Amino acid sequence: MIKTVFNSIQKYPLVKKDIDNLLILLDETKILLTISWENGYVTNIRLKETSCLNDSKLYAHEISIKEVSNFFSKKTSNLLLPFSICITPFMKKVYQETLNIPFSKTISYKELADILKTSPRAIGQAMKKNPIPLIIPCHRVIGKNGQLTGFSSGLRIKEKLLNFEKGNINIIIKANLKTGGKGV
Repeated sequence: MIKTVFNSIQKYPLVKKDIDNLLILLDETKILLTISWENGYVTNIRLKETSCLNDSKLYAHEISIKEVSNFFSKKTSNLLLPFSICITPFMKKVYQETLNIPFSKTISYKELADILKTSPRAIGQAMKKNPIPLIIPCHRVIGKNGQLTGFSSGLRIKEKLLNFEKGNINIIIKANLKTGGKGV
């Protein structure tokens, strides 16, 4: 399998190799947002529902706190962090098209497949392997009848993200600056 590097243009040189942890409260749902950095680029993002989390583990770099806050205050339509991922050329085409889905809008796997002249199953497989959700907003891709299907972080988180984008949910972000400054 041939892999290609898909990245944003500008890296953030202040972060070499590190992990940021932020807590996102979507109504009553606690979600741990983990951002992995390597050589100034985000290489992985994970969202995981959690019932309890020690605040002492919630540390993040200023750029992560700022961009997550901008996304969840609806100042940006996607999480705008520099990224670099190694993916197949097909995945790159799928992800580039996914970046065109407007904030608070959805598209079906079938509609995306029709645009790219492939099968909905192939789209689903590419979405399943998306290492940077919220940067590449795969949560905006749904089943053909409007049903929620497939999301690496779980359907409950997918539903919460879509409800947030439609304005039907309250948000709180918790994190402490890694530099020792005040948190959000």
